[in-house]
Amino acid sequence: MHQIRLIIVNDDETDWLLTLAEGAAVVTAVLEAGNVTRAAERLGMPQSTVTRMFARIQRRLGVALVDRVGRGIEPTSAGRALLPEIRRATEGVAAARAAVVDQLDPETGEVRLGFLHSLGPRDVPALVSTFRERHPAVRFRLRQGAAGGLLAGVRAGELDLALVAPTPSDEELATKPLRSDTLRLAVPLGHRLAGHGRVDLVDAAGEAFVLLTPGHGLREVTDRLFETAGISPAIGFEGEDVATLRGLVSAGLGVAVLMSEPTPGVVELPIRSPRAVRTVSAVWSRERSALPVARRFRDFVVAEGPGLLASAGRRGY
Repeated sequence: MHQIRLIIVNDDETDWLLTLAEGAAVVTAVLEAGNVTRAAERLGMPQSTVTRMFARIQRRLGVALVDRVGRGIEPTSAGRALLPEIRRATEGVAAARAAVVDQLDPETGEVRLGFLHSLGPRDVPALVSTFRERHPAVRFRLRQGAAGGLLAGVRAGELDLALVAPTPSDEELATKPLRSDTLRLAVPLGHRLAGHGRVDLVDAAGEAFVLLTPGHGLREVTDRLFETAGISPAIGFEGEDVATLRGLVSAGLGVAVLMSEPTPGVVELPIRSPRAVRTVSAVWSRERSALPVARRFRDFVVAEGPGLLASAGRRGY
């Protein structure tokens, strides 16, 4: 016969969480086995230890989870209600543990990599595919964007590594230059400067320029070049990607300072002065500890990135 008890339930969720987290395995084993001896055997613990832990958990929760029936026990209505929920919680803990163990294994886990749009067609595929040939179980979460947003992601711990240009000067960030790209003045076919072998940037002072929007690394580089050349260019258009700028130049809607990329209707002119280059660098946080898989990829990029990016640029890979 069931005993009638006055149950005072503790409504403090924090206390419940701490209590059940400590004794979830014991509670589950006792409720499932319906017998303390069998529960202790399943857990590999002394029966006396299981009995004490189970009794302490009931006291702390303020609710009876089992009733004695004859020489055995059976769950109360509270115990029957708790069992499927604590099973789900245990499965969640197991999944959380598996996720953490996965991240701690340098041969698995996920690398969060950010990069400029212009590095997407060739450079990032060269790095990621080479790395995954050696470590096929590693996954990548990729983010494209402007340099400012990518650097913010590194500082906030949202990205393990970012590939940006120009190289930032920030004490919070560590950097490794990977490649320097020569920039050229892109003009439409038939433009007054198209027949020149080389130009000074000041030669285009009166032209309308098509530029990336502020926050992009290339925009920062070109703004510095304009300042060095002593010109304040007229801005014909501001866009979000280099491919759009090339199309606008081809259509005769302006000129641009861009990396070399043969494009129909566009003539690329070497810039004599000022020196026009952008340096692509790998960037990561000095302040945050990276997981093993991210450190392994970072070490790979530092050691082999310059050669792979140089090769990708030459082969159009």
